[in-house]
Amino acid sequence: MASILFILFFPPIREQVSIRNVNTTKVSNVIIYSHSDTTYRIISSIDNTYGYEILINGKVFIRQKNIPGLTGLIGFKRKQDAEKGAQLVLKKLSAGIMPPSIDKHELDSMKVKY
Repeated sequence: MASILFILFFPPIREQVSIRNVNTTKVSNVIIYSHSDTTYRIISSIDNTYGYEILINGKVFIRQKNIPGLTGLIGFKRKQDAEKGAQLVLKKLSAGIMPPSIDKHELDSMKVKY
């Protein structure tokens, strides 16, 4: 089973901590949760919304600039909602679910605002 690496953006900080056997490194404005070769990062989308990229071995595997499961081009209104979407995709990938699509019911269960 592949491990997972999470990348989140925060204000500049430099420190290293360990949370429940997951190594966390804060460098500049990026937090990297190392748990494998698979990562995500939050990206900007149109009209001040957010999307995410899923990276495998540092290469973009999925670029999702709009809310998956909904029509239209607008991204997530809140950065934390984009993170929820990216984390769900990572869980699906680690479970071998391909494609790791997200539907409206899943968005509602995560309380994503759209």
